[in-house]
Amino acid sequence: MISSMRSLRLLVPGLLFSTSSVFLSFGPAWAASTAVPAGHLAFITPRGALDVVAVLSDGTTTDPVQIAPVTTVAAPLNVVVTDLVVSADGSWLAWAEEVFKPDPTYGKVEVRQRIAVRNMTTGATTAINSDAAPLGFSGSQLVVEGARTARLVTNPSPHFVSLHEGNAFPVATYAGGVVDVRSKSTGRGDLDTEQLRLTSFSGHHTVLHTYQVGLDYRAVTANIDAVSPDGKELLVERGNHQDFDGLGPSSLFDEYAMSGGHERRELGEYGTKAAKWRLVDATFVGTQDTPWMALHSGYTKVANNDVVVRGVVVSFTGGRWKLQARDAIAVAGNPDGYVVVQPGTWREVKNAPDGEYDAVPSAPAVLDGPGGTHDLTSVEGSQLAWVGGALPTATPSAHAAVAGVVGSLAYVAAAGQGAAGQVDVVQVGADGLDLDAAADRPGVHRSWAADHQQPDGLLGRQVAGMAGVLAAHRLHRRRPRRHDERRDDSRPEGRW
Repeated sequence: MISSMRSLRLLVPGLLFSTSSVFLSFGPAWAASTAVPAGHLAFITPRGALDVVAVLSDGTTTDPVQIAPVTTVAAPLNVVVTDLVVSADGSWLAWAEEVFKPDPTYGKVEVRQRIAVRNMTTGATTAINSDAAPLGFSGSQLVVEGARTARLVTNPSPHFVSLHEGNAFPVATYAGGVVDVRSKSTGRGDLDTEQLRLTSFSGHHTVLHTYQVGLDYRAVTANIDAVSPDGKELLVERGNHQDFDGLGPSSLFDEYAMSGGHERRELGEYGTKAAKWRLVDATFVGTQDTPWMALHSGYTKVANNDVVVRGVVVSFTGGRWKLQARDAIAVAGNPDGYVVVQPGTWREVKNAPDGEYDAVPSAPAVLDGPGGTHDLTSVEGSQLAWVGGALPTATPSAHAAVAGVVGSLAYVAAAGQGAAGQVDVVQVGADGLDLDAAADRPGVHRSWAADHQQPDGLLGRQVAGMAGVLAAHRLHRRRPRRHDERRDDSRPEGRW
């Protein structure tokens, strides 16, 4: 229970509202409000969809608009959105879409995955089959990690280009490339050397620090770290996430300057070593780049041999750790000093023999900032991100034919077109074909349309947009594939 969340103040001293924010066009219904825009918030809903709302400083929001999944499947298949990442300026958003089929043993089995990238200014969305995971953006270029680290290139058609990382493990992105870790054996079984580096797209490596990692398991590999939206600060986790609970004590955290002498600041660990706190979310708040983090604990046994995993949101400010919220699973901050915290719990995954947990919202998200603390009654999300660009909004009617649209098309589904009234986004081909519906047909090339023919199979009305830009950055940890989400190995692997 989160009885204290609604009265909780999530304030960081010294954060001021920046008048440089571009005001959003919220429409006539908001004209009488004296509140100011806080920005647009994207979030993954409990049903696995990706919604966007416009948020005012008093907690008022527009109705959520669904922009994903963009993958179309037929029953009994199901699609969920995961692994949300956003560019430093909020102009680009990317996510993975996992397609599942029912399974009598594990509940569901993943049969394929796609990665989608959306231009938040134009609404254009590109999707490509891939088993990799979105890592983050370097400028406007998406970087993914998997069997190899690669960046997405959209011309002449979407494809991935491998980076010259030298067999290192990527942990974050920055304007010029990726932050990665190269591990080297010392010849001793109880000690490894790990180099934390900046690796540019051209293959140049800048070593920030060399760690000696022993049996305390405070490694910097296999983690997901974060760079502040202004590109000045890097937050690094030193810990172990193996089998969710992890090995060794609670993670340590370091912060580095991204320029000059790359000064290192050791933040230490939050709470006790025995709690096994691990990083879930990392975000930076205000113009001073104050780091906020969502952490989960290791699992502990309680009555009847049940186990409990705790979640908290903490910040590091004034040289010390500060508990900001208990029973919380996600956090997203922006440079104007607004923070959204999601109350929730960690729920045990059924049929997972090693013990695994999912983050589940338990109440509306809470906004704190220059306008005070307010519930966001329309927001409950397992992952959050402040975004910029245009916010689509649906028109009332859902039964008129759509005129031909070139590029990415948002529409309200009509009766007989899936979930009536639901806002969807599809890519439309030059021949009017809905390419998302045809994604599994051999030889279909996913590209932008060049004329104005009627899209096949779509009924609805074209949606409008509302302008607004807000710089923000958030990086979410790649969730390991669960035991009840095992891959169907009978099909070929997705292409890069």
